[in-house]
Amino acid sequence: MNTPHISVIVAVYNVQKTLRQCLESLVNQTLKEIEIICVNDGSTDLSNEIIAEYAEKDCRVKMIDLGRNCGTSVARKQGVMAASGKYIMFCDSDDEYYPNACEVVWREMEKDPVDILHFASKICAFPNAKVDLKGLKKVLQPVLQKVEGDLCKKCLQEEKWGFTLWNKAYNAEICKKAFGHVCNEYIVVSEDLYVTFLILYFSKTYRGISSRLYLYRAGEGITVWNSQVDFEKFKKLCTETKLIPCIKQFLDSVNAEKKYYTVYKKLCNRILENRIYQWMHILSAEDSWKGYQLLTEELTVPAVVGELERVSCGKFDEVVKRLTANNAMVRGGRPVKRIGAYYHRIRNGGAEKITTELLFIWKQLGYEVSLITDEPEAADDYPVPEGTKRIVIRDFRKSFNGTFAKRAKEWKYIIEKNNLDTIVYHDATSPTLLWDLCSVKGEQCNFFVVAHSMFAGITWYDPERATLMPDVYKMVDGVAVLSDTDAKFWSNYCPAYYIPNPISLTAPETVSTLKSKNILWVGRLSPEKQPEDMIKIFSLVKRQVPDATLTMLGSADIDWMEDNLQQMVDDMRLSDSVEFVDFTLDVERYYQEAAVFAFTSKCESFSMVLAESKNYGLPIVMYSLPNLELIKDGKGVYEISQNNVVKFSNTLISLLQDEVLRREEGAKSRESIEEFVKNDICERWGEVFQKLSVPLQYGDQSMTLVLDLLLSGLHEGILKLRGQQFYSSAGIAVHGEACGRHEEVLNRHEEVVNRHEEVVNRHEEVVNRHEEVVNRHEDAINHQWGIQKWHEDRISALEQRTFKGMLKKVFRKLFKK
Repeated sequence: MNTPHISVIVAVYNVQKTLRQCLESLVNQTLKEIEIICVNDGSTDLSNEIIAEYAEKDCRVKMIDLGRNCGTSVARKQGVMAASGKYIMFCDSDDEYYPNACEVVWREMEKDPVDILHFASKICAFPNAKVDLKGLKKVLQPVLQKVEGDLCKKCLQEEKWGFTLWNKAYNAEICKKAFGHVCNEYIVVSEDLYVTFLILYFSKTYRGISSRLYLYRAGEGITVWNSQVDFEKFKKLCTETKLIPCIKQFLDSVNAEKKYYTVYKKLCNRILENRIYQWMHILSAEDSWKGYQLLTEELTVPAVVGELERVSCGKFDEVVKRLTANNAMVRGGRPVKRIGAYYHRIRNGGAEKITTELLFIWKQLGYEVSLITDEPEAADDYPVPEGTKRIVIRDFRKSFNGTFAKRAKEWKYIIEKNNLDTIVYHDATSPTLLWDLCSVKGEQCNFFVVAHSMFAGITWYDPERATLMPDVYKMVDGVAVLSDTDAKFWSNYCPAYYIPNPISLTAPETVSTLKSKNILWVGRLSPEKQPEDMIKIFSLVKRQVPDATLTMLGSADIDWMEDNLQQMVDDMRLSDSVEFVDFTLDVERYYQEAAVFAFTSKCESFSMVLAESKNYGLPIVMYSLPNLELIKDGKGVYEISQNNVVKFSNTLISLLQDEVLRREEGAKSRESIEEFVKNDICERWGEVFQKLSVPLQYGDQSMTLVLDLLLSGLHEGILKLRGQQFYSSAGIAVHGEACGRHEEVLNRHEEVVNRHEEVVNRHEEVVNRHEEVVNRHEDAINHQWGIQKWHEDRISALEQRTFKGMLKKVFRKLFKK
């Protein structure tokens, strides 16, 4: 055979069902000067025999047998390098060419040569296939004009046309040059994107034609996204991730990384989004953990975690369930040597204070410690051990809606640079807990939580997320809690250890004298601390104890809170008796000057301010919190049911009016804390860190199952209630909108009636004008007739004056005679 005009490359892998149709469409092309190069990519069915059969009948069919499955991009590369045609085309083995496809391409290329000729395709969807035909048609549509310049940016950045390989014809010289850079990686997904990028880089001209030359069968093949797949199929889908290093390697080799950085990042993001979508929606749940591990290996932990955070809006529960399917995440195994303690700040709060105090204990145990915070160092920070390294990480409040990858990268950098093996995480209910957990665990680092709030605390402000927190805790290496109650709950999901907060006894001579009538309230000015109740209680106390005073020590995180509290005090005329004191590290004098301590929190797990008040020998009146270990002995404490301000105030009145009673209860309070501090906290922490190096063994999971069923039901119920509220609100909105539309219709109807009347009036005016025109027309006709009569009379007069007329006149006179 003479040198072919066109070489058609067909990569073949286990397609015996469709291969004959494909080859029939190629051997029966109207242009006979073609070659058909079939590359058998290690097929295990009858594909090889089918190719051999056609090659025997038609010398234009050539077979290359790779001997093993190397992937589509490698198979095409072998075909291209063996091609001898002036132009190169590609046909997928489950698709077909129109009979005149090669002839049209040859004629168009010879008439107006370009590096890339783009033709139209017909889409044929397989039965039951979920195919976005409208979107697919748009992607396959050629641009019907000639385009020159940087085709890479025009196609892949500006998206002027799609990157599919098979609906285009290529200059063979450029095609071979591009395929020469194709790496020999096994890639069977998005190989078109990879190869097209290389071809576009070397090409300078593109043209699209409207001729439909290709029959594309949609809904079959490796990239179908409408059915569930197992891990092995998912691994094949993930070969797309290999495009990223391959493209980067190519850009580096041609020194074009900066020029095409935007294009490269867009391709990376596309690949990442595809893989996360498939992990979320088509990978079987039992394989989701293995799939997650594969993704983090191929695409890096920060990229995967960042994308999961982005897509989790409205799907947080789905992400959590897939990450924790079958308790999949492996825990523990790394010996603890270097600890990074994290909390978003270390000022103005009990959790903040404990975070820093634990650093002293861990350092005493011989561990290297670093402090990681979102906020930089501040003047009112709690003290930390000398030489402690302070590391600032990206603020969690700026790490949502697709921006978490930046924080994840900082976690990776912090862990690697400081060689940390354990992160102790003090923000137990943080909205970024899951993402921080995945980021840290992804760096093979222990992740241990210190819970400064009780297990049910989050239900107060986010009940939906509260039902998911136990699933998140399935992934941690352990949790330190502040009550036996919390330990019993969390032990169903992870290793849980009751470890009291560190407390230092003050000297006996520093305790309060209890001689004043001052009530001390200490805490953050926030809703869960219920400072409004304290002001209501004090207003009742003031009626019975006129010389009573109230000191409220603490700052607000919410701007309006302090203003509202001050307004309450002013409205109740208590300004002279109530003092607001901003947060300060110097609290001793306030405890020493107080006569009684008031505590109005609705939810606590330990409360350092209770410990401090007992330290200074203050009797305590508080809302009941039965989970607190500090008050289980009942010494020096009066528990009042939540929000019973009358009983609370009466108890305070009794203490303020009876100094003997105050002293007795104050002494009990001090005795209670002296007994409590006998707990050996250092020893407990040492035991916990030793256990982190031992992988977790799961025991009886029966209670976990009970709790999972309960929490799952609660979660569904919350979603259902929210949906009803939404639809109820939506119904009201729709009704209101309908009323508005009805009124709008009435207004429009009235407007139409007015316009109709206007039209009728105009019609009458037109009729009148028509009559006027008719009259004028008649006048014009009469005037015309008058003119014509005048002309006839004039002619008659002129005739009489002519010579002929004179003869006629003489003749008439003679004959008359």
